[in-house]
Formats: sequence, structure tokens, C-alpha cells
Amino acid sequence: MNTEKSASRPFWLTIITFTFAFSLYTVLWTYSRSMEAGIILPRSIWGGMLLVYFGTALICIWFFLRVARFGDVGFNISSYFERFRLDNSFWRALGLIVIVIVLFLIPYVKFSYQIGQTVKKPVYDPIMLLILFYWMCWWAFLLAMTALKVAFKTTWQAGFACALVILGVAYEVFTRFSALVTTYPLSMGWSEAAAITTPHCIFPSGFMISLSLSPRFIPPATGYSPFHF
Repeated sequence: MNTEKSASRPFWLTIITFTFAFSLYTVLWTYSRSMEAGIILPRSIWGGMLLVYFGTALICIWFFLRVARFGDVGFNISSYFERFRLDNSFWRALGLIVIVIVLFLIPYVKFSYQIGQTVKKPVYDPIMLLILFYWMCWWAFLLAMTALKVAFKTTWQAGFACALVILGVAYEVFTRFSALVTTYPLSMGWSEAAAITTPHCIFPSGFMISLSLSPRFIPPATGYSPFHF
């Protein structure tokens, strides 16, 4: 137990340090964006999120000092999980369900709210929404790490590495799949020129489209057309 505790101490110090740095950065980024966009934080929902970011940074400072001085955060995380008998099939199945939810949650939020994309007349400030999305992704990642430890009874370090790889691959797959599958009618290389010239590549002249243009119709997208109408 003492060996496992000593091995996990640098890991938790690293996690706490990164969480503190990231939370502090989100505080500065949120405040800077509010000044730039003219957002009144006390009257906006982003003011509440700013307090959440700042509170998280303060908690991380307390955790870091506690771990650095006493070697733990004041309670044994492993003993806390052992109370629930995590070798039980119910908790392992619950861990797998949480992993699947996190896998779909991050891409769903990104594409549903069009985060990182240019949106005409957005309801929320896009930069503030991007900050919140990044912050949510970090906590969703930590949740997936915990779920992997519960489901497969791994160490925290192994859960961290597996969660990093699995979530990264899943996000890349969803991103590429969403770029290929779309309902937009002029996607995948189609244009107004293709809509006019393609039928003439299949059917004889005048069979499908009968146009009388003089002297010649040139599609604006191509600037040149070998087909005569």
C-alpha cells in the first residue's frame, strides 16, 4: 500500500498542477475576453463560470500543498474506492457505460453547439463557449480515467494513458466522419457547374435538358465548358 501510495504521489501532483495552471489560464482568458467583447461579468452567466474556474484553482493549491507536505490529500482514494467493492460486476459495467458516454459526449457537444466554427448571430459568445468546452473536456477526461480504473482495475497511470489514447482516437474518428457525412447538397465537390454539365455526360444533347442559349452558355464555376447547348 505504501509503495502504491509513493508511486502515485508524483502522478497526482502532476494532475493537480496541470489542473491549477489550466484553471488559472481559463480565468485570465475569460476576463480578457469579457473586456474585449464588452461582457458585464456580474450580469452574465460567464461571471459565474469565472468564479468556478477561480475556485477550482484555489482548491488545486490546497490539494497541492496537502500532497506535497503529507503525501496525500487528506483521505485515501484507494481505500475510498475499495468500500464499494469495485470488483463487483455492477461497478465494472457502470464504468464501461461511463466510458461510452464520455466518448460520445465530447464530439456531440462540439458539433451540436458548433464550437470552433464561424456561426452567424450566435446565442452565446463563441470564445467563451470555446473556453467552457476545453474546461469540460479536461474534467470529462479525468472522469474517463476514473471509469477505466474501475472497469478494468488498472492503476491511475494506466487509466490516464488509456483514456488519452481512446478519447483522442474517438474524437479524430468523429471529426473525420462528420466532415464526410453531410446533408449539404453542394458538398463533396458538387457545384452549380456540375449540376448543369453532368447530365450531358450521361445523356445525349437535348435528351434531358433542353436549353436554347446563344451563343454559348459557360458555367461560372469553371469558366469553360466543352458542351454546346
